[in-house]
Amino acid sequence: MHDTGWFADLSNEEDCDPRNPWQPFLQADGGCFALPLRFQSKDDCEGFIRQHILGAGILA
Repeated sequence: MHDTGWFADLSNEEDCDPRNPWQPFLQADGGCFALPLRFQSKDDCEGFIRQHILGAGILA
């Protein structure tokens, strides 16, 4: 079993705005996926993850 969960990391996109380089990522068994959002700092990005992602239910 692989580690799964959310984390903040620097964007790996070439055209990333250097003023907002932090991006939320989901690590899952199928790979690593980035949300198309950018933040100025790691703290801001992790705050978004805590406030808007962690604990949110699945919409069916």
